[in-house]
Amino acid sequence: MRVLAIDIGGTKTAAALMNDEQFLERTSWSSPPTAEHAIDQIVTTCEQWADQAQAAGVSFGGPFDFATQTCVRSMHVPGWDGVELSVSLERALNLPTVTDNDANVAALGEYA
Repeated sequence: MRVLAIDIGGTKTAAALMNDEQFLERTSWSSPPTAEHAIDQIVTTCEQWADQAQAAGVSFGGPFDFATQTCVRSMHVPGWDGVELSVSLERALNLPTVTDNDANVAALGEYA
């Protein structure tokens, strides 16, 4: 299955198009100064790969409400409070998207 993998951190954001465990495309950049700019950069970067993917998975570097798919806050970048990140990316990339806190995503990766 091809998926977009996106990691939003306080200092760096990374994105990749994956086919199972194989990187097909990948890039990273310094995290923008606001949530709005960060989402715009993610969409600009990933829209070229979106038509090749079946879904997107996002790790968010801060408290995240998984049940509502909503950012609680970022300790490093302003503007994330209350952002419905998965909904925003689903609309922009036209892909089913699931987000969780980066520590939870890392634990899931180790489990798998």
